[in-house]
Amino acid sequence: MPGPYPDTPVDQAVIAAETVKIRHALLAATHPDGAIGRKHRALARRIHRREVDYLKFASDPAIPFTNNPAEQEIRMTKIRQKISGTMRTEKGAGHFADLRSYLQTTAKHGVPALAALTQLTSRNPWLPAHT
Repeated sequence: MPGPYPDTPVDQAVIAAETVKIRHALLAATHPDGAIGRKHRALARRIHRREVDYLKFASDPAIPFTNNPAEQEIRMTKIRQKISGTMRTEKGAGHFADLRSYLQTTAKHGVPALAALTQLTSRNPWLPAHT
C-alpha cells in the first residue's frame, strides 16, 4: 500500500477504503474452537483496538512498513541465549552486546566485518564520519 514514491504517504481515500476492508474482514471472520481460535480472536481484538497504529506506515513515510530490521538486530542475541542457555556473566554479556553493536553499525555503513574487526584489534576502530 505504499504511495506512488517511496517517501510519499498513501492517499487518504485509499487508506479509508483499505480500513473499511479490514473492518469488514474482522466482522465476517469465523474462528475455530480451542487455542487456535483464542489466538485468532486475540489478533482480531488487537487489530480492532489499534487500527490506526497498524496503518500508520501508510500516512507517515518515516515509519517502516515492517519491523524486521529491529527483529534482526536482536535475533543473534536470542539465538546465543537459546544455544548456551544464558550469558555466563554480566560482563561477558556486555562484551557480546558491544561487539554486536559495533559490527551492526559497521555493516550499515558498508564496512565488511573482517575489515572492521581487523581495525578494532589493531587499536584503530572504525568510527562513523562526523556530519
